[in-house]
Amino acid sequence: MALPKLNKLLLQGITACGITDLKPFQEKLFSRINGGASLYLLGADGTGKTTGMMISVLQRLNYSQPDTPRVIVMMSKSEDATELYNRFKVMAQHMDLQIHLVTEEGIMDEQNMAIYAGADLIIGTPVRLTKLYFQCGINVNKVNLLVLDNAFKLVENRQLVELDRFTDSLSKFQSIVIETELNPRLQKACAKFIPYAQELLAE
Repeated sequence: MALPKLNKLLLQGITACGITDLKPFQEKLFSRINGGASLYLLGADGTGKTTGMMISVLQRLNYSQPDTPRVIVMMSKSEDATELYNRFKVMAQHMDLQIHLVTEEGIMDEQNMAIYAGADLIIGTPVRLTKLYFQCGINVNKVNLLVLDNAFKLVENRQLVELDRFTDSLSKFQSIVIETELNPRLQKACAKFIPYAQELLAE
């Protein structure tokens, strides 16, 4: 399926990544996210779930409003967050967006200052994100989308306390939970902050 109408600068980044068309479920993802729906985005690895999310998020951000972050992507492991951050930077290379990575390997004061100077999108781990909020007071008042990628690892790695504390600090927000399947443990963990979500299967 041909690429839909996108921000021209985003389209340049997508093309640079070698993406020339979209899968049907990725088309559905755009409309669902734009419509404000919270989603369980499910399917096997390699089906394009994360790529579809990234394009949707960058199209949603569109241009920089860097006073406070609007989107947060949370991943359990620092190396996974770093890899996703690098992918976002390539895809958004022509866009004027402030994208930050926050993991335990970084210096928290430096991460806090970078966010304070301006942030549109933050990608990080639950432990560091929670510390930045409670110890440094980063402003999350305008966060309207929270993404949990490879979400079950948050359950496996016992990071639900941090997840609960962080989501409790957010006001009304939309969620995207990305996994291969929605098992009972993951659904129970997410039910605390997602009272209802649509399931979208990536094939």
